[in-house]
This record gives sequence, structure tokens and C-alpha cells, in this order.
Amino acid sequence: MRRPRDSKSFREFDIVRKFKLSEKNVEKIDLKGDLRVALIFPNSYNVLSSSLGFNIVWKLFNKIENVRCERFFYHDDFVKFYSIDSLTPLDEFPIWAFAVNFENDLLNIISILKKKSVPIRNVDRRPFDPLIVFGGALTYTKLPVFDIIADVILHGDFEPMVENLDSVLEYISREKLIEKMAELHFASVPVLRKKASGISKISDLNLTIPASPIIFSHGEFKNRLLIEIERGCVWNCNFCMMGALRKPARFLNIETLKRLIMHAGACSVGLIASNVTDYPWLEEMLFWLEKNSIKVSVSSLRLDRLSKRFVSFLKRSQHAFTIAPESASEKIRKVLGKNFTDQQIESALVVASEAGFREVKMYFMYGFDEEEESDLKKIGWFVRKAKCMGYRVKISANPFIPKRGTFMQNRKMQDLRVLKEKEKIIKNTVQHDASVVFENIDLSFIQYTINSAEGDMLHELIQSFENGEKLKFIVQKLAFK
Repeated sequence: MRRPRDSKSFREFDIVRKFKLSEKNVEKIDLKGDLRVALIFPNSYNVLSSSLGFNIVWKLFNKIENVRCERFFYHDDFVKFYSIDSLTPLDEFPIWAFAVNFENDLLNIISILKKKSVPIRNVDRRPFDPLIVFGGALTYTKLPVFDIIADVILHGDFEPMVENLDSVLEYISREKLIEKMAELHFASVPVLRKKASGISKISDLNLTIPASPIIFSHGEFKNRLLIEIERGCVWNCNFCMMGALRKPARFLNIETLKRLIMHAGACSVGLIASNVTDYPWLEEMLFWLEKNSIKVSVSSLRLDRLSKRFVSFLKRSQHAFTIAPESASEKIRKVLGKNFTDQQIESALVVASEAGFREVKMYFMYGFDEEEESDLKKIGWFVRKAKCMGYRVKISANPFIPKRGTFMQNRKMQDLRVLKEKEKIIKNTVQHDASVVFENIDLSFIQYTINSAEGDMLHELIQSFENGEKLKFIVQKLAFK
């Protein structure tokens, strides 16, 4: 790729090039097909680096004989958008496949479309516009907003899709390609009023290689080989899309896990699962990892499933201990389907303290109709308990956002003024004892609206995006009607 001549484009080019040079390939990915597919992660490179699913999809796309798939990421200042893999501008790709894992990714997707002069609404696109495809975690349910923006929505796990995509992806006109994609049972094609008849699901993780083809030097799991040991979840938390939409839980066999690590020659791994502590071969895995001196980071764990052995093992690889009680109140935890007792939370803190952890991060939600001031103030009680054990305490507090497909989908997000009052109560109850980070309430409301909007509100939301209205104005217009 020839370097761009103007200084602004070159700065963008150079940012992408430096990220590319920082990557270590574990598997060789051949980029040889004629049909160029831009696989776009609508968030930062650091977040992309921690997204195992995105990088597996990139690897699998390139197994389709006539496809050349290259990776892109989002940056506020980008205009050209160069691919990570060959530094080719996005304009040269006829298919743009977005991995949509979080509702607010849609804000960045719309930003890309506007910067590249592609109409936001699928019905307004022209024959020379790229084909806009949505996949990713949010496709396990059906969001009405997707039907307005995407040309094609691929629902579910990507692995079983590959064989079917191999038969339809070829270099033909945009309109013909849309018609061919409509033949796929897991695809929704809104402009043809065609809805998916099912969701693609892989039955056995051992049929593919659920490991990243790249070790990244950035992100939450930097310098670690990412391996997915569980997909789906065995639990039934009332607020969670994972447990509601991605069952059954499927696990990577312990022998397959060992082979992946040995083949890559990795000395540090990141284990991806809804709850690492649910892994059926946990004890055997710990013994083998210890024997081979392999360091480990984990994506998530349940505080009521922690053993002294497991926590001591984690302490060798990470300095901070993270748990998600979700609420400090047993009453609210029962509403959420998180039936931890106060004693179990306290026991988890004791076990981690005895293992040598001196920093703890706790995740809490607030904004429930059943919630009282005393429920919020109990966060301070847990913080002080942790401080007495010698911890430095960090709190992450996020407003409750009802999600489609979950048991709590019919609830409403609380009034923003009420949420801001609750935020103040939490701040006051933990002040001087812990650092606390709150998710931006306006962004939380947009996330809720993207997930739940239908009818007039949905079209008003899209109209606001098309008009380029400021986020604050959109929130005020829709939240306080």
C-alpha cells in the first residue's frame, strides 16, 4: 500500500501501521480471495484486542476460498479508515461486516457511515454503496433498530455459518448478493422483508479452534493467548442476555485446551468464559497450568464458586481481585436471580485476602424499582468491610438497563433524575473509602433506547442520528417526553 500524501491521512495510516507491527501472529492467515470483506470492530483497537470472537470470525472468514477479509477498528479522528492487515482504505471493500457486541457500538457504526457518505437507512442505499452486514453478540436477539440500518443480519454463532456463506459469497452486484444472502436460514434481510428462521449455534467448541490467531500487545489481555473455554452459560440471571439467549453452555475439552497452549508455545493465556469457575475440568486445568508455569488471566468468575486453591492460583498472575455482587442488598440480588448471601461475598473477600490480594474491584448495579436508600448505602458497608481486610477498593457502578430476551425485558429504565439522585447516595456512602466510577447515565439511556426502541421512538432516534444531533440533546428529547 502506497503511503498517503496528505499529513492528516498519513497520521491515521501511521496509527494503524504501528498497531499492526505490535501484533504477534500465532496462526498464519492467508489473505488471497478476490471478494474483499471489511470486518469492522466499531470500537477502539484496545477493545478489539480483547475480543476473541472478532478475531476468530476474521480467521474463519479467510477460510472461505474466494474471500479476502481484513480487519478495521473505530477511531473518532479517522476519515479514511485503513485496514490493519494491508493498510487498504475502507472504500475499496464492497462488503462491510460489523461485529455489533454492545448497543452503543451503533453510534460508531453510524459515524463511519456518515463519514463515508453511506445512507444510514438501508432503503436509501444505492447500487454502488457497500453491503452493510451485522453480526456479533447482539444478533442473538432481534433488535428493531437493526432492521432499519443493516442490509443483512447474521444471527448467532459464526462457525456453522461458514459453509453456507461459502456458497453465496461471490463478486456479483449488491442487489444479487442481498438476494442470495436471503436464502440463508440464519439471515434476516429487512429490505426483502425476510426474517431469520433460526439462530446459528455451534454444538461443540472442539470442532473448531476457539483461540485467537494473534497475541496482542494492547488491551486487557495483552501479551496473552486468548482461548475460549466456555460459550453460553449454565446460570439464569434475570437481567443477563448471555444466560437467556446463548444456552446451552458448551465447554472446550481439557485435552484440546492443552494442545492449543502447547502448539502456540504460550507462557501466558487469557481464559474466556461466562464463568471460568464453571469449567468442568477446573482442578485438572489448574494442575496442568501450574506444572507448565503458565500465567493466566480470566474474563469472569462467580464469587460463590471460588476455592482457596483457585484464588491462590490467580494471585500468581494478577495483582487485583474482581467480583460482581451486582447489588449490596440480598433483597435486590434475589430480584436479579443472583442469590449470593452477604456471607458468601464476605467469604470471597476473606479467601482473596488470605491469598495475598490487596486490591479489589467490585461491580454494582442500581436503578431498580424495589430499591430503597438503605439498599444503596449497604455498598458502603461492603467497602468498609474490605478496607478492614487491608484492601484498596475500587467500585464500578452502572444503572440497570433492561434487555430484550431476558426475564426483565419488560421493565423500564428508571427516570434519569432518579438515577442521578441514586448516584449521589452511592458517592456519599463510599466517599474517602473507595474510588468509584459511574457509567455515564446519558450513554446508558442511549443503550437502553437502542435496545428497546420501537415505532415512533425508533424512527425519531434514527432521524436524530441522521440530523447529527448532539447526544445530550437526543437524550433530553427522548428521555423526558
